[in-house]
Amino acid sequence: MCRAIRVVILASSDESAQALRRAVGAEAEVVGTVRTSEDLASVPGEYDILLVEGAAEDLLGTALERNPKAGVVWAGTAESAPSAAHSSVEFGKIGDDLPSAIVKALIARR
Repeated sequence: MCRAIRVVILASSDESAQALRRAVGAEAEVVGTVRTSEDLASVPGEYDILLVEGAAEDLLGTALERNPKAGVVWAGTAESAPSAAHSSVEFGKIGDDLPSAIVKALIARR
């Protein structure tokens, strides 16, 4: 099955990355999971969404340099979201709210 929305996950741990991967939804495809700047080099340059777990914020700038048109979804509190975030979702609510946050970020990035 081909999915139209390509997502790269920036996470600080395998546990966080797995939780985010499970919550992405059927309409999106996770094309990479990044925990370090070295991991980022192996991710395809074309992606639509950066899904950022709060503790991995330090990777966001580099990921946006590679693809400045990517939408950014912040998985953390809205108050702690970086200015580059197009939408946010509380980490504890990702199962219910992440697919709509992805759509919101896709719309906002244009």
